[in-house]
Amino acid sequence: MQYNNEHKIAILGAGFTGLTTAYYLNKFNKDINISIFESKEIGGQVQTEIYEDCIIEKGPETFQMRIPLLNTLCEELDIKDKMIIAKKDAAKRYILKEGQLIKVPMSLLSFLTSSILPFTNKVKIAFALKKKFSLWPGMSFYDATKNIFGEPFAQYPASAVARGVYGTEAEDLEFSSAFQDVYISIQETDSLMKAIKKMVSEKKNFWVSQLGANSYKNFQKGMYSFEGGLKTIIEKIRENLKNKNIKIENAKIQRITCKKNEYYVHTKHSKFGPFNEIISTVSPSELSEIIKELDKKISVRLNEMKYSPMTVVVHAWDKKNFYYPGFGFLAPRKEKTSMMGTLFSSNIFSHKAPEHLFLTKTMVAGDSEIFSDEEVSAMQVEGLKRLFKIEKPPIWTKIYRYKQGMPKYFLGYHEWKESIISMLNEFKGIHLTGWHFSGMGLSDALSSSYQFALKYSEKQK
Repeated sequence: MQYNNEHKIAILGAGFTGLTTAYYLNKFNKDINISIFESKEIGGQVQTEIYEDCIIEKGPETFQMRIPLLNTLCEELDIKDKMIIAKKDAAKRYILKEGQLIKVPMSLLSFLTSSILPFTNKVKIAFALKKKFSLWPGMSFYDATKNIFGEPFAQYPASAVARGVYGTEAEDLEFSSAFQDVYISIQETDSLMKAIKKMVSEKKNFWVSQLGANSYKNFQKGMYSFEGGLKTIIEKIRENLKNKNIKIENAKIQRITCKKNEYYVHTKHSKFGPFNEIISTVSPSELSEIIKELDKKISVRLNEMKYSPMTVVVHAWDKKNFYYPGFGFLAPRKEKTSMMGTLFSSNIFSHKAPEHLFLTKTMVAGDSEIFSDEEVSAMQVEGLKRLFKIEKPPIWTKIYRYKQGMPKYFLGYHEWKESIISMLNEFKGIHLTGWHFSGMGLSDALSSSYQFALKYSEKQK
Protein backbone atom coordinates (compact mmCIF):
# COMPACT_ATOMS: atom_id res chain seq x y z
CA MET A 1 0.00 0.00 0.00
CA GLN A 2 1.42 3.39 -1.03
CA TYR A 3 1.39 6.42 1.29
CA ASN A 4 2.67 9.96 0.90
CA ASN A 5 5.12 11.54 3.33
CA GLU A 6 2.48 12.42 5.92
CA HIS A 7 2.58 11.04 9.44
CA LYS A 8 0.72 7.73 9.39
CA ILE A 9 -1.39 6.31 12.21
CA ALA A 10 -3.22 2.98 12.44
CA ILE A 11 -6.20 2.77 14.79
CA LEU A 12 -7.14 -0.74 15.88
CA GLY A 13 -10.90 -0.98 16.41
CA ALA A 14 -13.82 0.98 14.96
CA GLY A 15 -15.92 1.13 18.09
CA PHE A 16 -17.08 4.45 19.51
CA THR A 17 -13.60 5.17 20.91
CA GLY A 18 -11.80 4.28 17.68
CA LEU A 19 -14.11 6.40 15.54
CA THR A 20 -14.04 9.45 17.81
CA THR A 21 -10.26 9.20 18.25
CA ALA A 22 -9.90 9.29 14.46
CA TYR A 23 -12.34 12.20 14.27
CA TYR A 24 -10.46 14.37 16.77
CA LEU A 25 -7.00 13.40 15.51
CA ASN A 26 -8.09 14.56 12.07
CA LYS A 27 -9.64 17.72 13.49
CA PHE A 28 -6.49 18.74 15.38
CA ASN A 29 -3.94 17.42 12.88
CA LYS A 30 -4.88 17.89 9.23
CA ASP A 31 -1.53 16.58 7.99
CA ILE A 32 -1.77 13.02 9.32
CA ASN A 33 -2.87 9.92 7.45
CA ILE A 34 -5.24 7.70 9.45
CA SER A 35 -6.26 4.10 8.78
CA ILE A 36 -8.79 2.22 10.92
CA PHE A 37 -8.96 -1.57 11.20
CA GLU A 38 -12.02 -3.48 12.41
CA SER A 39 -12.82 -7.18 12.07
CA LYS A 40 -16.28 -7.03 13.63
CA GLU A 41 -19.23 -4.65 13.46
CA ILE A 42 -18.57 -0.93 13.24
CA GLY A 43 -19.59 0.70 16.50
CA GLY A 44 -18.19 -1.92 18.88
CA GLN A 45 -20.35 -1.98 22.00
CA VAL A 46 -22.83 0.44 20.40
CA GLN A 47 -25.20 -1.74 18.41
CA THR A 48 -28.81 -0.82 17.70
CA GLU A 49 -31.33 -3.40 16.50
CA ILE A 50 -34.83 -2.72 15.19
CA TYR A 51 -37.17 -5.56 16.17
CA GLU A 52 -40.98 -5.63 16.04
CA ASP A 53 -41.06 -1.82 15.66
CA CYS A 54 -38.90 -1.43 18.78
CA ILE A 55 -35.45 0.12 19.03
CA ILE A 56 -33.20 -2.14 21.09
CA GLU A 57 -29.75 -1.05 22.24
CA LYS A 58 -27.72 -4.24 22.56
CA GLY A 59 -25.01 -2.33 24.42
CA PRO A 60 -25.22 1.06 26.22
CA GLU A 61 -28.79 2.34 26.54
CA THR A 62 -28.07 6.06 26.77
CA PHE A 63 -25.36 8.67 26.44
CA GLN A 64 -24.97 10.39 29.81
CA MET A 65 -24.06 14.00 28.98
CA ARG A 66 -22.28 15.66 31.89
CA ILE A 67 -20.06 18.01 29.86
CA PRO A 68 -20.83 19.93 26.63
CA LEU A 69 -18.57 17.77 24.41
CA LEU A 70 -21.35 15.59 22.94
CA ASN A 71 -23.42 18.69 22.26
CA THR A 72 -20.51 20.29 20.39
CA LEU A 73 -19.78 17.09 18.45
CA CYS A 74 -23.39 16.78 17.32
CA GLU A 75 -23.35 20.39 16.15
CA GLU A 76 -20.21 19.66 14.11
CA LEU A 77 -21.80 16.51 12.66
CA ASP A 78 -25.05 18.38 11.95
CA ILE A 79 -27.19 15.94 13.95
CA LYS A 80 -28.15 18.25 16.81
CA ASP A 81 -31.78 17.94 15.67
CA LYS A 82 -31.54 14.14 15.98
CA MET A 83 -30.68 14.24 19.70
CA ILE A 84 -33.39 13.12 22.13
CA ILE A 85 -33.18 13.83 25.87
CA ALA A 86 -34.70 11.33 28.30
CA LYS A 87 -38.20 12.01 29.54
CA LYS A 88 -38.51 13.73 32.92
CA ASP A 89 -40.35 10.74 34.36
CA ALA A 90 -37.21 8.67 33.74
CA ALA A 91 -35.50 10.56 36.58
CA LYS A 92 -37.25 8.20 39.01
CA ARG A 93 -34.82 5.40 39.85
CA TYR A 94 -35.14 2.55 42.31
CA ILE A 95 -32.94 0.23 44.34
CA LEU A 96 -34.14 -3.18 45.40
CA LYS A 97 -34.02 -3.51 49.19
CA GLU A 98 -35.43 -6.46 51.13
CA GLY A 99 -37.51 -7.42 48.11
CA GLN A 100 -39.08 -3.98 47.69
CA LEU A 101 -38.33 -1.10 45.33
CA ILE A 102 -37.07 1.99 47.16
CA LYS A 103 -36.98 5.25 45.22
CA VAL A 104 -33.49 6.76 44.99
CA PRO A 105 -33.60 10.19 46.69
CA MET A 106 -33.01 13.10 44.29
CA SER A 107 -33.08 15.96 46.84
CA LEU A 108 -31.96 16.63 50.42
CA LEU A 109 -35.51 16.32 51.75
CA SER A 110 -36.17 13.02 49.96
CA PHE A 111 -32.79 11.76 51.20
CA LEU A 112 -33.68 12.56 54.80
CA THR A 113 -37.05 10.79 54.53
CA SER A 114 -35.90 7.85 52.38
CA SER A 115 -35.74 4.33 53.86
CA ILE A 116 -32.82 3.41 51.61
CA LEU A 117 -30.41 4.06 54.51
CA PRO A 118 -30.85 4.07 58.30
CA PHE A 119 -30.88 7.46 60.05
CA THR A 120 -27.53 6.86 61.78
CA ASN A 121 -25.93 6.30 58.38
CA LYS A 122 -27.38 9.57 57.06
CA VAL A 123 -25.78 11.39 60.00
CA LYS A 124 -22.45 9.71 59.21
CA ILE A 125 -22.67 10.90 55.60
CA ALA A 126 -23.33 14.49 56.73
CA PHE A 127 -20.22 14.47 58.94
CA ALA A 128 -18.17 12.71 56.26
CA LEU A 129 -18.46 15.67 53.89
CA LYS A 130 -16.22 17.74 56.17
CA LYS A 131 -13.64 15.03 56.88
CA LYS A 132 -10.32 14.08 55.28
CA PHE A 133 -10.00 10.45 54.21
CA SER A 134 -6.97 8.30 53.55
CA LEU A 135 -7.53 5.77 50.80
CA TRP A 136 -5.00 3.40 49.25
CA PRO A 137 -4.65 2.60 45.52
CA GLY A 138 -5.76 -1.05 45.66
CA MET A 139 -8.81 -0.41 47.84
CA SER A 140 -12.13 -1.83 46.64
CA PHE A 141 -15.10 0.41 45.91
CA TYR A 142 -16.96 -1.41 48.68
CA ASP A 143 -14.25 -0.74 51.29
CA ALA A 144 -13.77 2.87 50.15
CA THR A 145 -17.45 3.74 50.47
CA LYS A 146 -17.71 1.79 53.72
CA ASN A 147 -14.74 3.77 55.07
CA ILE A 148 -16.29 7.10 54.03
CA PHE A 149 -20.05 6.63 54.37
CA GLY A 150 -20.56 3.45 56.41
CA GLU A 151 -21.46 -0.16 55.64
CA PRO A 152 -25.17 0.34 54.77
CA PHE A 153 -24.11 2.76 52.03
CA ALA A 154 -21.59 0.24 50.69
CA GLN A 155 -24.17 -2.57 50.77
CA TYR A 156 -26.86 -0.70 48.85
CA PRO A 157 -26.06 2.48 46.84
CA ALA A 158 -22.41 1.54 46.20
CA SER A 159 -23.22 -2.06 45.30
CA ALA A 160 -26.00 -0.89 42.98
CA VAL A 161 -23.67 1.56 41.18
CA ALA A 162 -20.96 -1.09 40.75
CA ARG A 163 -23.45 -3.52 39.25
CA GLY A 164 -25.34 -1.00 37.14
CA VAL A 165 -22.38 0.92 35.70
CA TYR A 166 -19.53 -1.60 35.74
CA GLY A 167 -21.38 -4.91 35.67
CA THR A 168 -19.44 -6.22 38.66
CA GLU A 169 -19.53 -6.34 42.46
CA ALA A 170 -18.35 -3.39 44.58
CA GLU A 171 -16.05 -5.78 46.45
CA ASP A 172 -14.24 -6.61 43.17
CA LEU A 173 -14.00 -3.07 41.78
CA GLU A 174 -10.82 -1.04 42.37
CA PHE A 175 -11.90 2.39 43.56
CA SER A 176 -8.83 4.34 42.40
CA SER A 177 -9.20 2.99 38.86
CA ALA A 178 -12.97 3.13 38.43
CA PHE A 179 -13.24 6.62 39.96
CA GLN A 180 -9.79 8.02 39.25
CA ASP A 181 -10.74 11.72 39.32
CA VAL A 182 -12.58 11.32 42.62
CA TYR A 183 -9.71 9.35 44.15
CA ILE A 184 -7.08 11.92 43.16
CA SER A 185 -9.20 14.82 44.35
CA ILE A 186 -9.77 13.16 47.75
CA GLN A 187 -6.04 12.63 48.14
CA GLU A 188 -5.25 16.26 47.34
CA THR A 189 -7.79 18.06 49.56
CA ASP A 190 -8.54 18.21 53.28
CA SER A 191 -12.24 17.37 53.12
CA LEU A 192 -14.62 15.35 50.96
CA MET A 193 -16.73 18.41 50.15
CA LYS A 194 -13.67 20.34 48.96
CA ALA A 195 -12.61 17.32 46.92
CA ILE A 196 -15.96 17.26 45.11
CA LYS A 197 -15.90 21.02 44.48
CA LYS A 198 -12.31 20.84 43.25
CA MET A 199 -13.07 18.02 40.83
CA VAL A 200 -16.18 19.74 39.41
CA SER A 201 -14.42 23.11 39.10
CA GLU A 202 -11.34 21.69 37.37
CA LYS A 203 -13.43 19.73 34.90
CA LYS A 204 -15.58 22.70 34.02
CA ASN A 205 -12.58 25.01 33.64
CA PHE A 206 -10.91 22.56 31.29
CA TRP A 207 -13.90 22.19 29.00
CA VAL A 208 -14.61 25.92 29.01
CA SER A 209 -11.00 26.44 27.90
CA GLN A 210 -11.53 23.94 25.07
CA LEU A 211 -15.08 24.58 23.94
CA GLY A 212 -15.67 28.18 25.00
CA ALA A 213 -17.61 29.84 27.82
CA ASN A 214 -20.88 29.67 25.88
CA SER A 215 -20.66 25.88 25.59
CA TYR A 216 -22.09 25.48 29.09
CA LYS A 217 -24.98 27.78 28.29
CA ASN A 218 -26.17 25.80 25.29
CA PHE A 219 -26.50 22.31 26.67
CA GLN A 220 -28.59 20.44 29.19
CA LYS A 221 -27.15 17.71 31.38
CA GLY A 222 -28.95 14.40 31.17
CA MET A 223 -29.35 11.12 29.31
CA TYR A 224 -29.50 11.27 25.54
CA SER A 225 -30.19 9.08 22.55
CA PHE A 226 -30.93 9.79 18.91
CA GLU A 227 -33.69 9.25 16.40
CA GLY A 228 -33.07 5.72 15.21
CA GLY A 229 -31.03 4.87 18.32
CA LEU A 230 -27.37 5.32 19.24
CA LYS A 231 -26.30 3.87 15.88
CA THR A 232 -27.23 7.29 14.41
CA ILE A 233 -24.13 8.95 15.83
CA ILE A 234 -21.95 5.98 14.84
CA GLU A 235 -23.14 6.18 11.25
CA LYS A 236 -22.69 9.95 11.15
CA ILE A 237 -19.11 9.81 12.45
CA ARG A 238 -18.34 7.04 9.96
CA GLU A 239 -19.77 9.15 7.13
CA ASN A 240 -17.74 12.16 8.29
CA LEU A 241 -14.51 10.12 8.30
CA LYS A 242 -15.28 8.70 4.87
CA ASN A 243 -15.68 12.22 3.50
CA LYS A 244 -12.20 12.96 4.85
CA ASN A 245 -10.76 9.89 3.07
CA ILE A 246 -10.26 8.00 6.33
CA LYS A 247 -10.98 4.40 5.43
CA ILE A 248 -12.05 1.53 7.67
CA GLU A 249 -10.41 -1.73 6.63
CA ASN A 250 -12.90 -4.49 7.43
CA ALA A 251 -10.48 -7.32 8.13
CA LYS A 252 -9.20 -9.31 11.08
CA ILE A 253 -5.73 -8.26 12.19
CA GLN A 254 -3.44 -11.24 12.59
CA ARG A 255 -0.34 -9.49 13.86
CA ILE A 256 1.69 -6.30 14.11
CA THR A 257 5.36 -6.19 13.19
CA CYS A 258 7.96 -3.50 13.69
CA LYS A 259 10.93 -2.68 11.47
CA LYS A 260 13.20 0.33 11.97
CA ASN A 261 10.70 1.99 14.35
CA GLU A 262 7.88 1.66 11.81
CA TYR A 263 4.87 -0.61 12.22
CA TYR A 264 3.04 -2.90 9.83
CA VAL A 265 -0.46 -4.29 10.25
CA HIS A 266 -0.96 -7.76 8.82
CA THR A 267 -4.32 -9.26 7.89
CA LYS A 268 -4.89 -12.64 6.27
CA HIS A 269 -4.43 -11.34 2.73
CA SER A 270 -2.71 -7.96 3.08
CA LYS A 271 0.08 -6.03 4.73
CA PHE A 272 -0.59 -2.38 5.56
CA GLY A 273 1.97 0.26 6.40
CA PRO A 274 4.42 1.47 7.32
CA PHE A 275 2.79 3.37 10.21
CA ASN A 276 4.55 5.75 12.55
CA GLU A 277 2.17 4.90 15.38
CA ILE A 278 -0.45 2.38 16.46
CA ILE A 279 -3.43 3.32 18.62
CA SER A 280 -5.23 0.32 20.06
CA THR A 281 -8.84 0.61 21.18
CA VAL A 282 -9.53 -3.14 21.06
CA SER A 283 -9.79 -5.41 24.10
CA PRO A 284 -6.58 -6.58 25.81
CA SER A 285 -7.39 -10.19 24.88
CA GLU A 286 -7.63 -9.25 21.19
CA LEU A 287 -4.51 -7.11 21.37
CA SER A 288 -2.72 -9.98 23.12
CA GLU A 289 -3.01 -12.11 19.97
CA ILE A 290 -2.14 -9.24 17.65
CA ILE A 291 1.01 -8.28 19.56
CA LYS A 292 2.23 -11.81 20.35
CA GLU A 293 4.87 -11.82 17.61
CA LEU A 294 6.08 -8.37 18.63
CA ASP A 295 6.50 -9.13 22.35
CA LYS A 296 5.39 -12.35 24.05
CA LYS A 297 5.73 -10.97 27.59
CA ILE A 298 3.38 -8.08 26.88
CA SER A 299 1.01 -10.51 25.17
CA VAL A 300 0.86 -12.72 28.27
CA ARG A 301 0.35 -9.72 30.55
CA LEU A 302 -2.48 -8.37 28.39
CA ASN A 303 -4.27 -11.70 28.71
CA GLU A 304 -4.55 -11.17 32.46
CA MET A 305 -7.37 -8.65 31.95
CA LYS A 306 -10.62 -9.71 33.62
CA TYR A 307 -14.19 -9.35 32.39
CA SER A 308 -17.71 -9.44 33.76
CA PRO A 309 -19.80 -11.87 31.67
CA MET A 310 -23.37 -10.69 31.18
CA THR A 311 -26.63 -11.70 29.59
CA VAL A 312 -29.12 -9.05 28.50
CA VAL A 313 -32.80 -10.02 28.41
CA VAL A 314 -35.21 -7.70 26.59
CA HIS A 315 -38.96 -8.17 27.13
CA ALA A 316 -41.87 -6.43 25.46
CA TRP A 317 -45.02 -6.30 27.63
CA ASP A 318 -48.53 -5.20 26.88
CA LYS A 319 -48.95 -2.08 29.02
CA LYS A 320 -52.33 -3.36 30.12
CA ASN A 321 -50.54 -6.26 31.84
CA PHE A 322 -47.38 -4.58 33.10
CA TYR A 323 -46.19 -1.01 33.41
CA TYR A 324 -44.11 0.81 36.01
CA PRO A 325 -42.92 4.46 35.97
CA GLY A 326 -39.32 5.59 36.03
CA PHE A 327 -35.90 4.69 34.68
CA GLY A 328 -35.63 1.24 36.20
CA PHE A 329 -34.09 -0.43 39.23
CA LEU A 330 -30.79 -1.91 40.40
CA ALA A 331 -30.42 -4.93 42.64
CA PRO A 332 -27.47 -4.81 45.11
CA ARG A 333 -25.53 -7.98 45.86
CA LYS A 334 -27.10 -8.24 49.31
CA GLU A 335 -30.44 -9.03 47.63
CA LYS A 336 -28.93 -12.32 46.39
CA THR A 337 -30.35 -12.22 42.89
CA SER A 338 -28.64 -12.84 39.56
CA MET A 339 -30.70 -9.93 38.22
CA MET A 340 -28.34 -6.94 38.42
CA GLY A 341 -31.04 -4.54 37.37
CA THR A 342 -33.76 -3.72 34.86
CA LEU A 343 -34.12 -0.65 32.65
CA PHE A 344 -37.58 0.51 31.63
CA SER A 345 -36.34 1.35 28.14
CA SER A 346 -39.58 2.68 26.67
CA ASN A 347 -39.98 5.02 29.66
CA ILE A 348 -36.58 6.60 29.11
CA PHE A 349 -37.21 7.39 25.45
CA SER A 350 -40.74 7.15 24.05
CA HIS A 351 -39.48 6.42 20.52
CA LYS A 352 -38.08 3.07 21.69
CA ALA A 353 -41.40 1.21 21.41
CA PRO A 354 -44.99 1.59 20.15
CA GLU A 355 -47.35 3.30 22.60
CA HIS A 356 -49.06 0.07 23.70
CA LEU A 357 -45.78 -1.67 24.67
CA PHE A 358 -43.66 -1.50 27.81
CA LEU A 359 -40.05 -2.42 26.97
CA THR A 360 -37.75 -3.73 29.71
CA LYS A 361 -34.05 -4.59 29.55
CA THR A 362 -32.72 -6.84 32.31
CA MET A 363 -29.00 -7.40 32.97
CA VAL A 364 -28.11 -10.81 34.35
CA ALA A 365 -24.75 -11.39 36.03
CA GLY A 366 -22.39 -14.20 35.07
CA ASP A 367 -22.04 -16.69 32.26
CA SER A 368 -25.46 -18.27 31.58
CA GLU A 369 -24.35 -20.69 28.83
CA ILE A 370 -25.71 -23.70 30.71
CA PHE A 371 -29.23 -22.31 30.24
CA SER A 372 -31.16 -22.03 27.00
CA ASP A 373 -32.65 -18.72 25.89
CA GLU A 374 -36.09 -19.94 26.98
CA GLU A 375 -34.79 -20.85 30.45
CA VAL A 376 -32.95 -17.53 30.89
CA SER A 377 -36.07 -15.62 29.85
CA ALA A 378 -38.33 -17.68 32.12
CA MET A 379 -36.10 -17.05 35.16
CA GLN A 380 -36.13 -13.29 34.62
CA VAL A 381 -39.87 -13.23 33.92
CA GLU A 382 -40.43 -15.10 37.17
CA GLY A 383 -38.29 -12.59 39.07
CA LEU A 384 -40.18 -9.63 37.58
CA LYS A 385 -43.54 -11.30 38.21
CA ARG A 386 -42.74 -11.70 41.90
CA LEU A 387 -41.56 -8.12 42.23
CA PHE A 388 -44.33 -6.43 40.26
CA LYS A 389 -47.17 -8.97 40.71
CA ILE A 390 -47.44 -9.51 36.93
CA GLU A 391 -49.99 -12.10 35.86
CA LYS A 392 -49.42 -12.46 32.11
CA PRO A 393 -46.23 -13.27 30.16
CA PRO A 394 -44.40 -10.83 27.87
CA ILE A 395 -45.36 -10.59 24.20
CA TRP A 396 -41.83 -11.37 23.02
CA THR A 397 -38.26 -11.79 24.27
CA LYS A 398 -34.78 -11.11 22.89
CA ILE A 399 -31.61 -12.53 24.48
CA TYR A 400 -28.08 -11.16 24.05
CA ARG A 401 -25.13 -13.01 25.58
CA TYR A 402 -21.75 -11.45 26.28
CA LYS A 403 -19.22 -14.03 27.46
CA GLN A 404 -16.50 -11.41 27.46
CA GLY A 405 -18.78 -8.68 28.75
CA MET A 406 -17.71 -5.44 30.37
CA PRO A 407 -14.03 -4.92 31.21
CA LYS A 408 -13.48 -5.26 34.95
CA TYR A 409 -11.38 -2.74 36.85
CA PHE A 410 -10.36 -5.55 39.18
CA LEU A 411 -8.38 -5.27 42.42
CA GLY A 412 -4.81 -4.78 41.22
CA TYR A 413 -5.93 -3.27 37.91
CA HIS A 414 -3.89 -0.05 38.32
CA GLU A 415 -0.68 -2.04 38.88
CA TRP A 416 -1.53 -4.27 35.90
CA LYS A 417 -2.17 -1.28 33.63
CA GLU A 418 0.99 0.56 34.70
CA SER A 419 3.11 -2.56 34.12
CA ILE A 420 1.81 -2.85 30.55
CA ILE A 421 2.43 0.84 29.85
CA SER A 422 5.95 0.44 31.24
CA MET A 423 6.61 -2.61 29.06
CA LEU A 424 5.29 -0.77 25.99
CA ASN A 425 7.83 2.02 26.52
CA GLU A 426 10.15 -0.07 24.37
CA PHE A 427 7.73 0.54 21.50
CA LYS A 428 7.38 4.31 21.45
CA GLY A 429 4.66 4.38 18.84
CA ILE A 430 2.06 2.12 20.51
CA HIS A 431 -0.75 3.73 22.54
CA LEU A 432 -3.63 2.21 24.52
CA THR A 433 -7.09 3.72 24.96
CA GLY A 434 -10.73 2.62 25.04
CA TRP A 435 -12.98 1.28 27.79
CA HIS A 436 -10.29 -1.08 29.05
CA PHE A 437 -7.79 1.71 29.71
CA SER A 438 -9.48 5.13 29.69
CA GLY A 439 -12.77 4.94 31.57
CA MET A 440 -16.07 3.16 31.10
CA GLY A 441 -19.08 4.28 29.09
CA LEU A 442 -19.73 6.54 26.11
CA SER A 443 -19.21 9.81 27.97
CA ASP A 444 -15.75 8.77 29.23
CA ALA A 445 -14.89 7.36 25.79
CA LEU A 446 -15.71 10.63 24.05
CA SER A 447 -13.81 12.67 26.62
CA SER A 448 -10.73 10.42 26.49
CA SER A 449 -10.74 10.46 22.65
CA TYR A 450 -10.74 14.25 22.65
CA GLN A 451 -8.01 14.51 25.28
CA PHE A 452 -5.85 11.85 23.62
CA ALA A 453 -6.01 13.70 20.29
CA LEU A 454 -5.36 17.02 22.02
CA LYS A 455 -2.23 15.74 23.81
CA TYR A 456 -1.05 14.11 20.61
CA SER A 457 -1.38 17.33 18.64
CA GLU A 458 0.43 19.30 21.35
CA LYS A 459 3.37 16.87 21.20
CA GLN A 460 3.64 17.33 17.46
CA LYS A 461 4.10 21.11 17.77
